Amino acid sequence: MKAFSPNHYNPLIIALITGLALSLTACGGGSSGSSGNDGSSNSSSQGNSDSAGNGNSSSGNQGNSGSTGNGNSGSGNSGSSGSSANTGCPTIDQAYKDAMLKKVNKLRSKGRYCFKNGVKTWKNPAPELKWNAKLETGTTKFANDMATYDYYNYFKEIYPKYKKLSAEDYNKLPLAKHIKQEDLNGHLQPDTSKAKVNDQYRLEDAITFSQRVGETNYIDPTKDAVAGENIAWSHNSSYPSFEMALKTAYYGSKNSTGWLQSHKGHCETLMDSAYQDFAMSCSYNKDTGKYYFVQLFGGHG
Repeated sequence: MKAFSPNHYNPLIIALITGLALSLTACGGGSSGSSGNDGSSNSSSQGNSDSAGNGNSSSGNQGNSGSTGNGNSGSGNSGSSGSSANTGCPTIDQAYKDAMLKKVNKLRSKGRYCFKNGVKTWKNPAPELKWNAKLETGTTKFANDMATYDYYNYFKEIYPKYKKLSAEDYNKLPLAKHIKQEDLNGHLQPDTSKAKVNDQYRLEDAITFSQRVGETNYIDPTKDAVAGENIAWSHNSSYPSFEMALKTAYYGSKNSTGWLQSHKGHCETLMDSAYQDFAMSCSYNKDTGKYYFVQLFGGHG
């Protein structure tokens, strides 16, 4: 048994794709946790400004995009890991991992109100997360792909017609076997290894959140599992350093909403006590000046 759900949200300069989460329950021999998908919502998790998604909690099927990574810039320069004067993303070394864990665990150490779909819910302090190398491979791959091919929430803008169909009509489409209608809110990844058709990546080729998580080999098919993801982007014209861009991803700015203020589930993903493992990647495109962030959370029962 598996359940997934995606989340998304859109404001301006910073784009945070809403918290995405999925929960996996092994049945019998269990299965790999890569089927299902949360394009932008969550079963646990993420997102915010200029992004889409609901993000929500660990067991259930809302969740959304997810991935983790190793912070190297996908197509731009990587910058140096501690200097706020440098444009670009740090290399994922131990100092980077420690800094990202310190940040997220400090936030989780205090209770806070989170919003989802306009409802304010108190979230108790959550246990500390530890870095997971498998999740890191996923976030890195996704962040680098977004930076290299300069896309964010690609299918939400390209295929709005499918979102307008009734659930009954959508489920009659062949692609519904692979892509759930709620996934169209965001967190779907175009398969950039395949050629475009009429200058667009095909929705039918999209890579889902659950597929990305499955590719990391994080999910143990013999155990219940949960996973969630937050993504965001920002431009260096407003946030000229990694540190400034990262701060805005969490806290927002006058032009955007950060993960903590998001009404789409990103905050809930950050505060979900079902998660034990974490990874976060940054990728920078020096030609466009955009930073892309991907956080991935996971846990086993």
